[in-house]
Amino acid sequence: SGAGGVALAHLDKDVSPGTAVMEPALSEACGIDEGFEVNIGKFEGTPQKITKIVFGVEPLEGGAEEAIRRVLDAKDEFQNWLDGRVIFKDWVLKFPKLNVNVYVVSTEPPLTGRQVGIINFAEIKSYEVKPWRAAVPFNAILLIDVSRSMLTEDMKVTNIAPAIEAIKTIGGEIPEIKEFLEQFREGKNVKRVAGAVFAALLYLVEKVGRGYGERVAIITYSETAEPITFLMTGGVKLPYFHPGKSKMAGVSQLGRLIIDRLNRVSSSHTNMSEALMEALKLIETWEKEEPEGKRLPNMIVLLSDGFPDIWGDEGPPVQVVHDHFSKRSDVVIYTVGIGGEVQERIMEAIATKGHGIYYKAEDLGDLLNWYQKLARDLVIRLEA
Repeated sequence: SGAGGVALAHLDKDVSPGTAVMEPALSEACGIDEGFEVNIGKFEGTPQKITKIVFGVEPLEGGAEEAIRRVLDAKDEFQNWLDGRVIFKDWVLKFPKLNVNVYVVSTEPPLTGRQVGIINFAEIKSYEVKPWRAAVPFNAILLIDVSRSMLTEDMKVTNIAPAIEAIKTIGGEIPEIKEFLEQFREGKNVKRVAGAVFAALLYLVEKVGRGYGERVAIITYSETAEPITFLMTGGVKLPYFHPGKSKMAGVSQLGRLIIDRLNRVSSSHTNMSEALMEALKLIETWEKEEPEGKRLPNMIVLLSDGFPDIWGDEGPPVQVVHDHFSKRSDVVIYTVGIGGEVQERIMEAIATKGHGIYYKAEDLGDLLNWYQKLARDLVIRLEA
């Protein structure tokens, strides 16, 4: 076939002398079939030390979100199966027990040409899992800090022209949105809260544009947490937006709601714990609305420019995530820091326990690019 690969070899007293036994999944991945002649030799190169790896999971039965859930539920088996394996560019292998194909999407350092690396979870520490070439529908909850520090005018506007055009699709001629967009001029500094508004609007545009009918909720928090309420068909008010079931003309009216809410900055406190508990209530509500086999996974994105300084009986936010989210395979929590005062250690801990990623946005363009990416991809980080 002309195909080839690299794998670890070990001696086995149960194998006859002069015989090599190859794992069926590996021979399948290399295109080796019965009757083929195979040349086996010692690999002379030096394996790369892999520090970061992203796996793509492709279902051989069921949907992509179901395959990801199988991996999460069998995390230890998944890791044991992968640990010690040799990988290379375009590596793929079938994991029969979970009935999935596992691809290496990317590594650090990158593997090119005939370079190989060895998966060693003792050194990698954490890794990411995402659907392989499949768009997975998921509900989203954006938690946005509106404490007084968010009025600081230090978010630099850079490279946002495509985002401006995207926002205009939801009502660029509506006075409130038009006025809101006029403040974003290249090279200028804007308030942190304005950047948060922009990011929320852009995230919504991306989600609606996907056309999957995914729910999107926005919860603002400072001393307390409060979901934005949307008017749905039949005059019912709900604490989330559902494309296709809203009474609004498109989502242009939604832009007005978000701009209005996020411009009402008041308290200097930052109650992340209450915001996370409000998100949990929403997820539990959605679970009741959908039959078990049709429930979507959920992404929580927590944005802040500071650190938690108050909480209730539920405890500090890291404890809330540990108690209510860390063992769930249907929720991933991302954290986003802006400004110079953000407590990155806490944001990283929240994301790690929530199987997500912490991201520090250095300017507005950076923030918007990250939110656009989050609206499209459900990537889960696991601790080795």
